[in-house]
Amino acid sequence: MSRTYRSVRHTLAIIALTGMAAGCSAITETETVEAADTYQRWSAQMDHIPFLFHLPGGQVEAFDIHGRAWTETGSQAEARDADRVEVYIGSFPGPSASLCEGKPAASALPADTSKANVVSALCDRARTVVSFSDQARPRVLAARPTYIARTRHLLLNGIWRSVAQEPDPKPY
Repeated sequence: MSRTYRSVRHTLAIIALTGMAAGCSAITETETVEAADTYQRWSAQMDHIPFLFHLPGGQVEAFDIHGRAWTETGSQAEARDADRVEVYIGSFPGPSASLCEGKPAASALPADTSKANVVSALCDRARTVVSFSDQARPRVLAARPTYIARTRHLLLNGIWRSVAQEPDPKPY
């Protein structure tokens, strides 16, 4: 390989990594993670719990981990006090420790869909395990299997990075 080719390739790699880093806009709240909330536990559990999408019009849709319709309707799955993933689409100030206890308060932002965001939480009944806030375009949200995979990744990554999961937390 020529020196010029390596230099160009290196520059392109830096540009690509910078673009990917700039595209990540999720903010994760991990202070609610407890020592028993391990990555392994919740990774296995997510295969068997509904992902409830709360749409701006008030409808609730329920999906499985693969983006297929859940066995119950969204309102039926919501009525049960069971483990689930809550996904709220609208205008919200950020992740919240109370997402599993009820509908989050919308911010004063206009209901413009281009300004909409998503707040999501992994719920152990009424307890929020981990939550995040994300910027996502309507076309991204419409691709349910892909967005459910992103949601799963962000929630599990939040558990993985939490202080509760460090064997010997050091004061940094």
